[in-house]
Amino acid sequence: MEVGTVTTGDPGTDAAVTNSGTPQAATLDFVIPQGATGATGATGPTGETGATGPTGPTGADGTAATVEVGTVTTGDPGTDAAVTNSGTPQAATLDFVIPQGATGATGATGPTGETGATGPTGATGPTGATGATGTMPAAQALSAYTTPSTPITSGSAIDFDQNATQSGTAITHTAGSTDFTITQPGVYYVTYTGTVSPGMGATFPATSLVNFRLNGSDLPDAASQTTLNAAGDTAEQTVNATFTVTDTPATLQVVSSGGNFNYSLASMNIHYLGEAG
Repeated sequence: MEVGTVTTGDPGTDAAVTNSGTPQAATLDFVIPQGATGATGATGPTGETGATGPTGPTGADGTAATVEVGTVTTGDPGTDAAVTNSGTPQAATLDFVIPQGATGATGATGPTGETGATGPTGATGPTGATGATGTMPAAQALSAYTTPSTPITSGSAIDFDQNATQSGTAITHTAGSTDFTITQPGVYYVTYTGTVSPGMGATFPATSLVNFRLNGSDLPDAASQTTLNAAGDTAEQTVNATFTVTDTPATLQVVSSGGNFNYSLASMNIHYLGEAG
């Protein structure tokens, strides 16, 4: 005899034993009904953590999120700063409100700026009181001239054959000479006017330069230059200057240079202006 199968029956059924063999070689099969469910026992201790399972498949790529700055607004002093999202979680647009800080202390005075442009001229002030009457200096003047055409070689002084008027004795001239003599120190004004034409053997273009010479030295900025291009050309030249005489007697001349020229209708006028400042 041997045990065959042992089967659990449903709760509430009868137990049974059958022989699936022979009387001489019995095989006993058992059906044992399940007993009623007992009360739940106490929870046993937690078992050890099982081994980590295999990694699952990689999920699909998600859409990358973006962040950009939206508006930046200055808030009133004393208010709270704030950041809000005017976009979406995946495409954020951050708007900032930044409160204005308290006014700082006054800084140090900066350097003085450049001087501004000159303003408009103010109104003319009232006329001052009339000064005391001064003493009129005695008139000192001399005029001389030459009418006929006179040939002058380069570097020579122009002569004047006639005296027209003379006031006082400070300025003298001998008719027919080139020299005007000044015997009184002071400030003088002189003017020369004459007509120039090409002289004998002139080559063209011919440039005439006339200037004042005081005691052998040319007066600065006291010259006239003109160019003649043909034998029949003429031109008027005028020179004037203000000068000071300190040492007397002084000699004043009108000198021609640049070539040989003829001078006509020449006049010389000298005036005493007053004492040197």
